[in-house]
Amino acid sequence: SMLKVVILFFFFTAFLYLRNLTRDIYSGDLGDLVTAAYVGGVPHPPGYPLFTFLGFLLSRLPIPLPVVSKVGLISVFSSLLGLFIFYKLSYRVSRNFLISLLSTSILAFSYMFWLHTEIPEVFALNNFFALILFYLAVVFYQEKRVKYLYLFVFFASLSLTHHQTILFIFPSLFILIIKHFRIIFFSKKRLVSLLLVGILGFLPYIYILIAASSNPVINWGNASTLNKLIHMILRNDYGGFTPNPLNVSYADILTELIFVKDYFSNLIFTFTLPVILFCVLGIIKLFVKDKRILFSFLSAFLLSGPFFVFYGTRFVTNKSEFGVIERFYVLSSVVFLLFLPYGLFLTKRFFDAIFARFFSKSTLLPAPYTYCV
Repeated sequence: SMLKVVILFFFFTAFLYLRNLTRDIYSGDLGDLVTAAYVGGVPHPPGYPLFTFLGFLLSRLPIPLPVVSKVGLISVFSSLLGLFIFYKLSYRVSRNFLISLLSTSILAFSYMFWLHTEIPEVFALNNFFALILFYLAVVFYQEKRVKYLYLFVFFASLSLTHHQTILFIFPSLFILIIKHFRIIFFSKKRLVSLLLVGILGFLPYIYILIAASSNPVINWGNASTLNKLIHMILRNDYGGFTPNPLNVSYADILTELIFVKDYFSNLIFTFTLPVILFCVLGIIKLFVKDKRILFSFLSAFLLSGPFFVFYGTRFVTNKSEFGVIERFYVLSSVVFLLFLPYGLFLTKRFFDAIFARFFSKSTLLPAPYTYCV
């Protein structure tokens, strides 16, 4: 019965996502990404080889959808897979399907997560990588099973063929993985095997070499050689949240703090105060139960959220550039919600204890008829 409810929830969520999937170019980099995928080209640095190759395949599907929607299926399926992983992690924490389902639904229908599910942008796939990496890191940390370590290494390297902001959570993942460093470093055979698995995850970059060599219509950087590919991956010409050497501009410290304040306001808007409160309770729960997981989750949130915003806005000097920053709120908001199942579980335990005490006391009261004897 519980399984049927969970399956029904995911079918319903998938239906809503597919029903609301964009049928047109939304904004930002969508035109570049969709066009590059359709023509088998190379979008702007770092090239997004995994996204572009998947988009190339999906754009050929014989289904009655425009190309932009076919490529957008990457975001839909990435979010659904990410939600499934988040459900598994929540259930691992609470052993309660209602808490797990509630946590998952809050993430599924939060504004930032839903927005990037409905458009062919790179952030939904990035969310999936963040969720599966944390899940694998937590399970390996708790169980010491080598298969999760191999899966972690593969998905970690695969995530680096996508969006480079994933690097902001790598130190936090390392906090969990390094707990069992003997399993990793005390066996040369295993170390070599892990290295090979990691190389396997980087294979999507071959797509850029092949695609660029065919001189497609969209061909940023013409990365047809290894040197040009490395140049593209490092975004040397494109930049990002690094100063343009020809036109360096910096925001002052007060402006940076205003952006950080806006970030937290956006976080409250996205989840509402009650959800934020439950996440804070989750932080308290982990402080008592497992400080290593707490430090891992909290550092990931701070690095991918407030720190990233503070650093990135050094080079933001107008409102249009501020719109670019807002797209990067989604990763840290997903990381922040990792605290939610812990907070809901703590709340459930609290009320269970209250009710248990109440009913245990009520059974000690004399029956009404004893006063009439």
